[in-house]
Amino acid sequence: MSNGTIKVCDLAGAQLALWVARAEGIEQALGVKLYASGPCLYKETPWGGGEPFDYRPDSRWAHGGPILERECIGVMPAFEGGELFWIAGHRDVGGGVKGDAPLVAAMRAYVASKFGHEVPEVSL
Repeated sequence: MSNGTIKVCDLAGAQLALWVARAEGIEQALGVKLYASGPCLYKETPWGGGEPFDYRPDSRWAHGGPILERECIGVMPAFEGGELFWIAGHRDVGGGVKGDAPLVAAMRAYVASKFGHEVPEVSL
C-alpha cells in the first residue's frame, strides 16, 4: 500500500473493482482481504499468495448493474471535442463523474459516494 492518494475519477480496472468491493463490504462478508495485482483482483489465502477473485463491476452488468439500480445512479452519454464519454450522477456526489464506459462512470460515482473524491492509492 502506498502512502499517496488517487482520485476516484482515475480509478480503473482492478483498482476500481477493489474499491467497489470495499464499498460493498465484500471483504468482511468473505472474511478475507482483497488486493489488486495488474488487471486482476485476488483474495488472500491462508497459505500466502492469493487466488483470482472474479469481480468486475466496472465491465460486467451482472456485477455492477444491481449496484447502479440500488443506488439510483443515473448515467448518460456526453460528447466533448468529438469524443464520447459517460457521466454518472449519484445523490451523494456533487457534479457528474466521468468514465469511458457507463459502468466505469457509475462505479466511480458509487465509490465517490462512499469514500469521497480521493482514496488511498493501492500498489499493484
